[in-house]
Amino acid sequence: MLAAQTGIEVREFKSADSSRIFASGADSSSVPVAFFGHLKISNVKPHGGLTAGFAPVLRATVTVDLTVWLVNTRTGGVMWRRSSSSTAEVGGLSFVGSIPSFSAQDPNDAYGRLVNQLVYNVTYDVRSTWVDQ
Repeated sequence: MLAAQTGIEVREFKSADSSRIFASGADSSSVPVAFFGHLKISNVKPHGGLTAGFAPVLRATVTVDLTVWLVNTRTGGVMWRRSSSSTAEVGGLSFVGSIPSFSAQDPNDAYGRLVNQLVYNVTYDVRSTWVDQ
């Protein structure tokens, strides 16, 4: 967001300090708007099947949902909201002949890539874009 909109000032709060953003307007630390968000990692699902050669294949997928909203700290009203969801394979087990083949991603890498894509998706409205006309 900062790279796309130069000159925009963003103040970050620790989650424990988030109540400070609703401080009185006279408080010099208050801010006019704040982003809030919710990240949900769910639906880790195994599924399987048979290949054309009747070899069993097992896979595991995860679904990640991200919702963000912009709140007016004076009124508490929601000014903007956006969400995105993505599913990715995080592991698998298959057989090549009678030899098992196992694959798995580092969970931090898998989740990190999904979260980065979701952040890109939900911040589309606040990033600069160009349209040829």
